Amino acid sequence: MPSHAHIRRRTRSTRRGAPTLLDSIETRFRLLAAGPKPLTVDGRRVGGGLPQRPIRLPELSSILMHPSCPYTARDTVWRLLVAKARSGDARWVVGAVGVALPGLRFKAYLLSQLSAGDVQAALVEAFLRALRTADIDRPGVVSKLLSATFSAARATLRATEPAASGENT
Repeated sequence: MPSHAHIRRRTRSTRRGAPTLLDSIETRFRLLAAGPKPLTVDGRRVGGGLPQRPIRLPELSSILMHPSCPYTARDTVWRLLVAKARSGDARWVVGAVGVALPGLRFKAYLLSQLSAGDVQAALVEAFLRALRTADIDRPGVVSKLLSATFSAARATLRATEPAASGENT
């Protein structure tokens, strides 16, 4: 399995200095977390072994990715993130996408092996749809979000690629 650093390199633009869509989202996400009123999740309310204080979203993303984070805490946090993203506050949509960036980068890496299309745009569009429609009452919220995102993005990319007829032209 490729490392996180390898995935980050593979999902960045090959042109020097040109940020990708996911890079631009990450920049906005980090700015939201650094501002005077950063987006946070209250670890006291979530429980599940999270630090008992307000947690800025970039730190929360790292905590959720760590193998020691219980699945119940991940599900509770993702239910909260999806609900906040659905509230109509665009900052929370960026926040949810930002927390999902490690998973989205991995899915972008996988899709880049299958398609030459605009993988990142297809993934972000599919993730935004999944945020609006995901069933958050069942376990495995983030896994289901990312699986639905991957499947929808793959279908979109396949639909935009020229059909391989096998004929020589």
